[in-house]
Amino acid sequence: MLRQGLSYQFTHAVVRKPAHSVVDGLRATDRGSPAFAKFESEHGVYVKALRHAGLKVTVLEAQEDYPDSVFIEDAALCLPEGVVLLRPGTPSRSGEPIELAAELGRLGLVIHPHESGGFIDGGDILVTDSSVLVGLSRRTDRAGFEWISKLLQQWNYQ
Repeated sequence: MLRQGLSYQFTHAVVRKPAHSVVDGLRATDRGSPAFAKFESEHGVYVKALRHAGLKVTVLEAQEDYPDSVFIEDAALCLPEGVVLLRPGTPSRSGEPIELAAELGRLGLVIHPHESGGFIDGGDILVTDSSVLVGLSRRTDRAGFEWISKLLQQWNYQ
């Protein structure tokens, strides 16, 4: 089933301010800690670009307890059917989706909770106009993949 524009036409964006703890966040390759002021400045440019593109942007407050919480797409997959809460496989992010769900719920979004013991991270997901591609990794396991596959099939996604 083709969903024209699903992968590139947006009207809203939800972002989170970077916490000072972002300098202690996860890295695929250790190139040293980012400078907070530069990270914060670049995040501001990102938000400005989203607004310039015509999106309504909701900015959530920073979460010091979760250094990587600025990357909210790892904890929640937003689709027309609602927000699918994910469960990133990194221990430092374990409580993040629950707190994010409360914030997104207050925005009036429909929340679909994670209902498996498996892990699934939004960084392993790519949405196209015809499919949702999910990769297996250290952050997404087979149980998480099976769970989201069943959910997405109910909504007629491949």
